[in-house]
Amino acid sequence: SCNWWLKVLAAMTHQLHDTNKTQDACSAQWLLMWTTAAYAPVSASIEEQHHLRTFFESLDNRCVSAAWDYHSAVKEMPPTTESRRSLLLWMANMENKFRAAAELPLLRNTRFKTLSERWRFDDGYL
Repeated sequence: SCNWWLKVLAAMTHQLHDTNKTQDACSAQWLLMWTTAAYAPVSASIEEQHHLRTFFESLDNRCVSAAWDYHSAVKEMPPTTESRRSLLLWMANMENKFRAAAELPLLRNTRFKTLSERWRFDDGYL
């Protein structure tokens, strides 16, 4: 079974929640997705929504696993790009789908405030 590889990838994703240091292309992909969501517009225009949706739907998947298919997951649960809040909550749901496939504990605190504090640098930028 390829579940062991999915568990390795998920463990690396788990480490990413404590630090932004990436270990490989997969953890770099998650970092890029989380920071993109965290810095999305508070309320996205129609054009910004289109760009964000295109980004997440077209992202080249760097997490290779037989048990997890990013593109299938995105088709099943398309990104919600109307706002930063909706996109961060979508990301939390996506990561929990990934973790469930790896049989790892789910992210427990998926509140918008907590996600914003984790993924945005509090410097007033954007």
